[in-house]
Amino acid sequence: KGMAQVRSNRCAAHSAGLSAAMPMDEFDAKREAEFERRWEEGLKLRKDSAQRKILQFFRGADVDGSGTLDRNELGTLLKKLDPKFSDANIKATFDLLDRNRDGTINYEEFVVWVMAGDESE
Repeated sequence: KGMAQVRSNRCAAHSAGLSAAMPMDEFDAKREAEFERRWEEGLKLRKDSAQRKILQFFRGADVDGSGTLDRNELGTLLKKLDPKFSDANIKATFDLLDRNRDGTINYEEFVVWVMAGDESE
């Protein structure tokens, strides 16, 4: 009874719902580690893709190319998203996003706002 038999027994045990009771062999440990590595790579790729999209969105809103959003640029962006966005709501949103109170929204402040609703982070 070699490793093939052990794997065969594990497959039969897994089918019977007993896999937790059987010790993990080296093959399964490597397979599980590979799965974890690929899972993490997939998450990183999704995160990288999201960050690229956020950066494109930010740059598109940064009309003057300053690397920051002023109140007018943020207002234009918000009104594109929802034409009913009021000036009072734009001011409140700007004040909320401008965490360092320098009068502009930098990329980091923008990302914090965009990602605030992302539960996966």
